[in-house]
Amino acid sequence: MLAHILEKRAIKAVVQPIETSRTAKNILVEVPDAQFVCLSYFGSTAKPAHVRYQIRRFKRALPQARFLACFWMLGGDSAKVEDWKVAVSADFVATSLDQAALICEREMRDASAVSIPIRRKAEIA
Repeated sequence: MLAHILEKRAIKAVVQPIETSRTAKNILVEVPDAQFVCLSYFGSTAKPAHVRYQIRRFKRALPQARFLACFWMLGGDSAKVEDWKVAVSADFVATSLDQAALICEREMRDASAVSIPIRRKAEIA
């Protein structure tokens, strides 16, 4: 849904399911010059260590990229949102589509990026 919103705002987004993003090689094939990467997490409200590891892998492959972690289940708990941002080493965190779209739009205006890869994570209970 975020990719659809971004494309309506004239921002190209490349969507890949989590299964194809297990290795940095896969992301480099699709968008080797990505400046902004969005990871989408629909999991429980326990800290997602695997998101931190995924961001770490992507940072090695895409050192120029900035990272937005979308934690849809956190809601408006701003203290928890900031904790999770630090815990996963993301540059930005969003808890709603509107918030994520605004962050992407602002960053795309400020950077010369061409596309935003978006990763989807299945719900983990």
